[in-house]
Amino acid sequence: MMNNISVNQESVRVTAGSTYIIIDGLYISDIKKSVKAFERDVSIEEIQPIVFPYNELALGEFVADVELFDVSRIKKITYDKSLRAKKNVVSTDTGLLLFVNKPVFWDFIESFDYDTLVDSDESLINESFWQSLIKGFNITDFALIIPTISGSCTSSGGGGIYEIS
Repeated sequence: MMNNISVNQESVRVTAGSTYIIIDGLYISDIKKSVKAFERDVSIEEIQPIVFPYNELALGEFVADVELFDVSRIKKITYDKSLRAKKNVVSTDTGLLLFVNKPVFWDFIESFDYDTLVDSDESLINESFWQSLIKGFNITDFALIIPTISGSCTSSGGGGIYEIS
């Protein structure tokens, strides 16, 4: 759980009662391209139809109900089930999910770069880049969930639609 990163289904720290935006790290560049810095007063709810008109599940929202979030609560679901669920649902292409505390979302994505994050020869991610991103924020403002590639349907293993139970 070092630096609030989950690589093998480890729990991550969050702030109970806080609202987190859940997003595939890859999608952040789409937001940065579509929403200019001077338009940052646009709400996160308004981003969805502007930036992702063909993917109504690109941004998820989750209100933390515990301080230590068990990553196994993220489960892959079918599209049909996602339509019924509506809450705590997000789609992803890579499975690399970011939990970003809503009040710091714009500050975070300003510095975030997906290619830099995943560009590492030594480990799954560029940990020094992650360190520089979260520096100056609370440890619970961000969590990074790296997909576990396995046959288990309870683990996030790449692209798909996920629900937080």
